[in-house]
Amino acid sequence: MITLHEKEQLLARKEAYASFTSESEDNLTSQLSHLLNQAGDSQELLAIRYMQGEYYFHCSDYETAIFKWEKVTDTVLHDWAMKNIADTYRELRDFKRAESLYQAITPNASIVLKLENDLSLFALYREDRRIQDAVKLLHQIVAIDPEYKEVNFMALDFFEAESLYHDALLFIVSEIKRLQDANNDFWIMKLREYIQQERIQMLYPGHLTEVIKVLFAKGEKIFNEVISMLWESYRSSDKHVLWLHAFNFTYKVLENEGYDLKPIASHYQPSFHSLMFEEHDIKEVKNLMPTLLKNWWKISKDERPIIQSYMFAWNDVFLTPFSKDMLADIKDREAHNHKEHILFLQDVSNRFLQWIKQEDFLLPNGLNWWVHYLQKFEELHLFVAGTFSNGKSSVINTIVGEELLETEVLPTTSTMVVLEHQHEQNVQLIHRQDIKQLDSLEDFKTLTTINHDSGKGTHTKGFVHFALPNPRLEMHSLSLIDSPGFNDNEDGANEVLDHLNLADGILFVLNARTPFTKEEKIKLLEIHEKNSDIPLHFLLNKIDIEEDEEDAEDLLEDTNRKVKKHFKNALVQPFSSLTNTDFYINEFMSFVDRGFRRNYLEHRGKHLVSKLLEATHYIKEEDLIRVEKEYNQSIKKRLKLVADLNVEKQQIREYCTQQKELLLQELHKARTVFVNRVWETVPPKMRACTRMLRPDSNLQTVHLDINQYMNQEIKSSWEQELKPALLFEIKRWLDSKNASEMRMKIKKHQFQVKIEGLVGKDMSLHYHEKFLSVLLENVESTIYEKQLKEIQVLPLTSPMRMLTGVQKIIGGSSQSFFYNRYKKQLEENTFIEAVEGIFNQVLSHFDHIEEIVKDSWSNIVSSLEEQIEKEVDFQREVNQEEIQALSTFKEQKQEYIERVNLYAFAVKSMKYYLEKNAQNVPEKRESLIES
Repeated sequence: MITLHEKEQLLARKEAYASFTSESEDNLTSQLSHLLNQAGDSQELLAIRYMQGEYYFHCSDYETAIFKWEKVTDTVLHDWAMKNIADTYRELRDFKRAESLYQAITPNASIVLKLENDLSLFALYREDRRIQDAVKLLHQIVAIDPEYKEVNFMALDFFEAESLYHDALLFIVSEIKRLQDANNDFWIMKLREYIQQERIQMLYPGHLTEVIKVLFAKGEKIFNEVISMLWESYRSSDKHVLWLHAFNFTYKVLENEGYDLKPIASHYQPSFHSLMFEEHDIKEVKNLMPTLLKNWWKISKDERPIIQSYMFAWNDVFLTPFSKDMLADIKDREAHNHKEHILFLQDVSNRFLQWIKQEDFLLPNGLNWWVHYLQKFEELHLFVAGTFSNGKSSVINTIVGEELLETEVLPTTSTMVVLEHQHEQNVQLIHRQDIKQLDSLEDFKTLTTINHDSGKGTHTKGFVHFALPNPRLEMHSLSLIDSPGFNDNEDGANEVLDHLNLADGILFVLNARTPFTKEEKIKLLEIHEKNSDIPLHFLLNKIDIEEDEEDAEDLLEDTNRKVKKHFKNALVQPFSSLTNTDFYINEFMSFVDRGFRRNYLEHRGKHLVSKLLEATHYIKEEDLIRVEKEYNQSIKKRLKLVADLNVEKQQIREYCTQQKELLLQELHKARTVFVNRVWETVPPKMRACTRMLRPDSNLQTVHLDINQYMNQEIKSSWEQELKPALLFEIKRWLDSKNASEMRMKIKKHQFQVKIEGLVGKDMSLHYHEKFLSVLLENVESTIYEKQLKEIQVLPLTSPMRMLTGVQKIIGGSSQSFFYNRYKKQLEENTFIEAVEGIFNQVLSHFDHIEEIVKDSWSNIVSSLEEQIEKEVDFQREVNQEEIQALSTFKEQKQEYIERVNLYAFAVKSMKYYLEKNAQNVPEKRESLIES
């Protein structure tokens, strides 16, 4: 009796007929036919037909197989028959019909049938290159039973064959999670393989949270290996922060008692640096950092001093509490690599300054200089101090090999001077807010020296940075800081106390004639009380006063004893600027290495921390406000500028309108004068012409003769009187026009200067300056050459005919009657026709000039307004950009603050580290950096 599972497997292989036949395959046809004839009921009949279909399918008689299976209805074998028919159509490459049949399988089909049906449909999709459909279906099959016929391995093979590595990764991860600790070695091996091939980077790290737990359960070795591989791979991708989230928020709930996770611990430091210095979302960093620090603490043992410093600083800046155990005192700090963290501080400083520059923030010039100076960790900064007349300046000149400082008896140093090697000489006076360049060595000496004899010189606030090419300073990586004498603080300030944070140590110059006086002791104890951690050693200058070697040794021993009484760790080194200087200089350099270079990095680090914190505070509390204020001021200024430009534009229009009206008024005056001249001249001339009328004149034609004579008079008057008068008026008007052009040129320059003052740049207003001359240059010649055309002064109708109507009314028909009446008519005539005839031919010149004047001034106004409007549009566009920039700045302001806080956190972590380190390390320790 076969089981249901065995039966379904036979159906899946299309071998159900094997359970009903017992003889060789050669007799299967006849045996199945016999069974068909012996079938007792319809169900048995359908089963035999189903098995016949299987047999014909295996014989590749697909048509007969389909025919048999189509007869299988109303039975539990119906869905299997449909699936087999679909398989047959797939064999025949009729994918469309096959897919339709696969998809028609009833939902109530058995699990095995569903799986077999879906596997066949998957094969169809794969053969038809419908890869996305195949992937979707494969996920459905795996979701039902991933181990059915090892479909999980088949799925992986398919994904890899089709280069679907992301799907393959998701599947590998799902299998690791599904199998947990049982038989998942193969899938972990595949995960490692994908990591090695750098394909893991295409996977979102959030998918790995459960895998991390599974790996942890597998044991320390596999956890270290795979997590380290994942960490290394994601660190070089854009999903680094996402990986840190996935791992750290998963690991924080795991208990790692007994696990040694040093390989994983080694990844935290570079990832921490990445969070600090690379472009990441500040909110993500803030969210991640506390968990990262806690996990780092749990995993690492060796790096706990620095991690604890990070925790203190994070709590200080972002108010995130850590457990008391994590913040408890840690011993054995001396075993840690302090140099690494000093370099980290230097990196923080560099990146902070780069960020400030990138974002256009500004530090005060003096503070900016100070930070850069303190960053030079390869260079020892030695503060040279001493009382007046101890020869401090001579010592410095001897060491650098140049007479830079005044060394006479009366002059004394009035200002702090930082001497440093650079390839080019540069002397600057440093104040907090500004830096002033000094042009010459003479300026330097004048500024830094007080001559007590002449009364010249004074104490200067700030200090001087004197950079110069100096092989000795360069060779020994040394910078010397000269200071005013202890007993030369006329203004009540002590430069030593004010600027000690520039230095890595104090070299106090003693005078061999009066070594270690009471005054010096008091001053040095005052310094030591406030700066107990700064190294202090002594230079016994002018040792050459003791010519006998034994006396010199006794003097040195006695001075050493006095010094040790108050400063037990201080060294005393003899020196002379007068004799055997090469020897003393070499001894001095060895003394500096021995006395100052041992622990100077931590001391420098503290000073740099102080200045960097001052810088972060300045950016948040002052410069962010400055930037926003400057945006607002610039926007307001530009709005006012636009308004002022529009006022200027209106004033230009008004001025041009005024000039145009003045010219037109002058033109109208000229026209009026000419018109009056015509009225004064022409009518009398015309009346004089009526004398041609005689009592015996032929009244039929006399008007034609008189009209001709009048025209001769008009032309004569035109040439002799009217034209000269018109030319005179035109010339006088042209003089007005020229004066107007000159006034406009001057006014345009005034407008231009004013507008350039408003916009703060060159802006050349332009138009055609001879705007009327070009258009009017032919007016005079045209008038001069003008000949008047004949004017019809008298009516064309003859006097006789014109007076016939009058004669009928009043009577009379004699020649004398007509003569008298016509004579009277002529005498009373105004001769307006003659005047208007002249005007019609001449006054058009005035109209033409007026039209030119109006058009020209209109063009001038349009040209100037267009130029100003273009600038107005530009200023409005810039203003809109600034308004948008201000809006963006306001949106980003909190992000800027958080970014500064992140730098402040890094700096404060070094502050805590250096302070804790100073409390716990032995006094003597090897140098961190070779001298």
